[in-house]
Amino acid sequence: MSTRSAAKIAACKHAVAKANKFLESERMLAGASIALMLSASVATSAQSIPSAFATSSTPDVASTTTSSTSTWDGTATIADDPIPMAASAASACATALTSDLGTGESLMDVAAFDPAAVRAEQVESLVDQAYGLLGTRYVYGGTTPAGFDCSGFTAYVYRNALGIELPRTAGAQSGMGESISLDEASRGDLVFWGGKGGVYHTGIYLGDGEYIHAAASGCVKIQSVAAYSPSFAVRMI
Repeated sequence: MSTRSAAKIAACKHAVAKANKFLESERMLAGASIALMLSASVATSAQSIPSAFATSSTPDVASTTTSSTSTWDGTATIADDPIPMAASAASACATALTSDLGTGESLMDVAAFDPAAVRAEQVESLVDQAYGLLGTRYVYGGTTPAGFDCSGFTAYVYRNALGIELPRTAGAQSGMGESISLDEASRGDLVFWGGKGGVYHTGIYLGDGEYIHAAASGCVKIQSVAAYSPSFAVRMI
């Protein structure tokens, strides 16, 4: 097998390896069909190239001389040159890797997807939005920067930072997402005071024992868990 053919098949095998690694992600079904396609391309190329060589006998000096002075008569097939087969397989791999999976993303996009990095970016957008509202006065029933109550503040921040719509009241917001203990809370999670069915306040956890909330005592501010501890948390992202 020529060096060029081997290199192209190696590239396909590398693509298959990336696809197989992707199968461990939560989008397993989409990746599985692509991985099978890539595997078939590599298998076809690997089987066809050796057979192409097998059908060709080693030319003697005379035939080599004759061949070098003749012109192509248009009758040669892919078996006469295995490189187009490898190139075809490589092209199939490239197409499969860049084709839309029906979600607006290609396999390459999905394979490169890093949930932790995406969440970290979302959290920082959320926190930046919340920080920008520090000092906004507390207004019972308030849902705008003219004045917020606790749930009006959290709903406004999530909507404007991430496009996530939260219910109007703290109690209803506590039923969203994944309920977790305060010890499990991380930056960007919602925190709540009171038990399920009796929630009376909410804010956004900032990490390091602090949260930001619209405090009934005056305005949007940062406060310590040690001073006024939430009862539980909810993870929305």
